[in-house]
Amino acid sequence: MTAKEFFNKFKSRHLWGNLLAMAAIIFLSSLGLKYGLDLYTRHGQSVEMPDIIHKTLDQAEEMLDSLDLNIEVSDTGYVKTLPPDCILEQSVPSGDVIKPDRTVYVKINAAHSPVRAIPDVVDNSSMRDAEYQLTSLGFKLGETEYVPGERDWVYGLKCRGRKVEEGDMVSTEDLLVLQVGDGRRNMGETLNYTDPKVDDDGWTDDDTEVRYSRPRAKKEEKRETKNNEQIGEHTARPEALAPVSKPSSPVPPVSTPTIKP
Repeated sequence: MTAKEFFNKFKSRHLWGNLLAMAAIIFLSSLGLKYGLDLYTRHGQSVEMPDIIHKTLDQAEEMLDSLDLNIEVSDTGYVKTLPPDCILEQSVPSGDVIKPDRTVYVKINAAHSPVRAIPDVVDNSSMRDAEYQLTSLGFKLGETEYVPGERDWVYGLKCRGRKVEEGDMVSTEDLLVLQVGDGRRNMGETLNYTDPKVDDDGWTDDDTEVRYSRPRAKKEEKRETKNNEQIGEHTARPEALAPVSKPSSPVPPVSTPTIKP
């Protein structure tokens, strides 16, 4: 190809038409991108976030809708003194300047206190571990109750004066009381943690909620006293212990026969 033929190609209408079309596409794309982004991001538009804490959910929706803002419930909590559906927290602090059409996440008050399952802490963890597990689930702990046993070992868990076990559903507003060993346990004694009941000997857990197992020594003492009384009676009357002999029957004399010569 000669130089003349090369430069003659620049005089082609098809070439300049394609170049002009490409330039127009680039120019229009730039304009669309600029104004499209401004329109999408609402450039130059802003609203001030109102304070919706302690407002009901319906009231908060009306306030945010008037500002072209959206609201969505992300979590629930419980405050006894506030009504249900009351706003407890908002994701955007009041007074912040934000764009319209933004979603504000809120935390509302539940109608009743949350209920959680009791974890496996009784006779399976130390006092420190049990406190960590219970508080991490949102439970409230009352004053610790110390009982005879190994030091800082959890022997029981009570709620409203009654024993609770693993898996029981308990409100997080109720106080839980840990029954922890005080380090003064006689290893020959067995501990029995029960709800208030009356047994055959008249024991009740109202007298002592955490008591030793059935006092067999008391029964053995009664049984031994009774046996001693019976033995004393036999000792006082030795004839009662002497064997009774039967009278022997008389033996008839044996006659010797006389033999005549």
